Amino acid sequence: MEWEDTRITAGLFSAKGKEGFYGKLGFVERPNEQRGAGMGLILNGGNVDAGGACVKHIKVTRRGIFCITCLMVVLLSLASCGETPSNGLLKNVTSEPNALTTLTLYYFDGEKVYQSQIFGSSATLEVLDALDAVKATEDPHWTTGDITLPIYGLEINASQGRHRLVAWSNDRWITSEGTAYKFTYDFAQLQFQEEYRWFTRHEYPWNGSFPCARVLSLDANGWNPC
Repeated sequence: MEWEDTRITAGLFSAKGKEGFYGKLGFVERPNEQRGAGMGLILNGGNVDAGGACVKHIKVTRRGIFCITCLMVVLLSLASCGETPSNGLLKNVTSEPNALTTLTLYYFDGEKVYQSQIFGSSATLEVLDALDAVKATEDPHWTTGDITLPIYGLEINASQGRHRLVAWSNDRWITSEGTAYKFTYDFAQLQFQEEYRWFTRHEYPWNGSFPCARVLSLDANGWNPC
């Protein structure tokens, strides 16, 4: 059985006042910045128990249970309609940030490379989720001749040693293997979005440390320095 790309979410209902105990085991309390509160509906004999917040005594029949079940199915279907499917480009990179998750953004304007970082926080989750939701289709005809300035690079260092290097230019997401995808995203807005609190800004000349530098600089005709 292969587990490399498998992601499992475990949920539980904590007793009142015991949230801290489960927090020590790695569970995240809800609601929080990314997720709303957990919700439940318990049918208890002739009562409907809404988690203790409000209890209304009604007669529950088989027909009533059937109607409630149908309503829940409809609500779940409506909730899933608004979900954006993953483009699969980050499937091997965890989207759950922690203290070890680092995003490094590179920007090349033709003269200098500018580098900045954000570390494990809600910002890393927002960026990864936003990138994961962008529609992406492979472009088999892409060549280095399609590159235009500016060029952006992204280095993702996640947990369990998972690592990803990508470059972006002219609406193309370029992998370290040289595969390009049509990928429309506003990296300029990402670069200057202050609430992400980019740290350790550096600038230096173009060199091989830029993500996918070899792919960007070498094609069938030889070296094509940016």
